[in-house]
Amino acid sequence: MFDIPFPDELENDIGNDMMLITSSPVPSPGSPSGIGGGSHFQHSRSQGERLLSREAPEELKQQPLALGYYVSTAKADNLPQWFWASCPQAQYQCPLFLKASLHHHISVAHTDELILNKSSQRTPHPLDSKTTSDVLRFVLEQYNSLSWLTCSPATQDRRSCLPVHFVVLTQMYNAILNML
Repeated sequence: MFDIPFPDELENDIGNDMMLITSSPVPSPGSPSGIGGGSHFQHSRSQGERLLSREAPEELKQQPLALGYYVSTAKADNLPQWFWASCPQAQYQCPLFLKASLHHHISVAHTDELILNKSSQRTPHPLDSKTTSDVLRFVLEQYNSLSWLTCSPATQDRRSCLPVHFVVLTQMYNAILNML
């Protein structure tokens, strides 16, 4: 059906696309303006030439490699209202379901011969897995671990289900918003 490029071809294609970004992107099909059926990149070739080439359509390039959910009984307090805009009732649900996706993954350890020889002697890191679902699972497990750094000494429970660095960024966002 679609001829999906190999990773080495995709790297060249990504580099070309990044150089062709316009200052006013064309809205995507799901955009609020309702106009447009194009991508965010301006291409010099016609649609017919693009379909005949080995390049994947823009819609396929934007698909996640892995999709998962972060489920927590802890709240996600102080998030901006725009975060909940698509589903406002989710803000007060318990347990809380947050969708997570992995859009880009390059395993550096599998590209170097020396690292491959060393990795046979020790267990590889989960981020070096070729299975994208394993990588996303590891990231979400780390988010859960980092959320316990927001633990309240009084209640012995987390203040937020979000990792500590997300909580700090949210606090900074809210402080700046209050100053304005």
